[in-house]
Amino acid sequence: MKMNKKLLLTASVFFVLLALIGCGVMTIFSNEVSHKKESGVKNTEAKGTFAFVKNDTLKMITTGAGPSLMLGYTVTDSSYASFDSRFRSEFNTKYRKNGYFGQAVSSSEILSVTTDDKLYKLYQLANSSGKVLRSPNYVATATNNMSPDCSYAIELQADNSLELTIPSYDVHYDDLRRFNGAVFTKIGLNSSAFPDYVISDTPGTFYIHLFGAMNVSEGEFSNIFWSPLYYLGSIELE
Repeated sequence: MKMNKKLLLTASVFFVLLALIGCGVMTIFSNEVSHKKESGVKNTEAKGTFAFVKNDTLKMITTGAGPSLMLGYTVTDSSYASFDSRFRSEFNTKYRKNGYFGQAVSSSEILSVTTDDKLYKLYQLANSSGKVLRSPNYVATATNNMSPDCSYAIELQADNSLELTIPSYDVHYDDLRRFNGAVFTKIGLNSSAFPDYVISDTPGTFYIHLFGAMNVSEGEFSNIFWSPLYYLGSIELE
């Protein structure tokens, strides 16, 4: 039995080495991305900055292909985001995979978690036709990969859509809506038409909880990079 295990281990190492030799050594992109929310903003706004470490790794990114911002949301009738840590943990497991060997977000529903017997789903924000922007651009892309810091402002509009502005970024859609292209609205009870909402039996104020992560997918490297998923704050739905 010990001999069989030793032979199996030896064979596994051999095939790993063979793959590395055949494909060449992987070049990995990595960066320490931090996030800071701006304080003192209106209850209909969310503002903050994603900051990258300014070093030579940024030269590896294809011009016009990153870094890019991915935005997600869920709607509740509580200002407290009890699902925050669960969302971040699930994002790490499903997409970041230690940050270096991640995978693209390719669907409207990013992830789902159960907390306090309630199912919370994180969806990508979409345009008016229900289209979500995918890798490598997502919702906004730096115009200069050497100046990648992302200082965003997200504001609720009169029609209950969200307007996104980011200086020095190419914002692909500034009129952002629910995953199906509908504007945000208040509802009486949960229904299958609103899988992005978690509402109590006696709903009060509605909150759009926003999450974001920075992505780098194209350049002189072999991996897909994600920053951690950050909670950007909540916008009160009027």
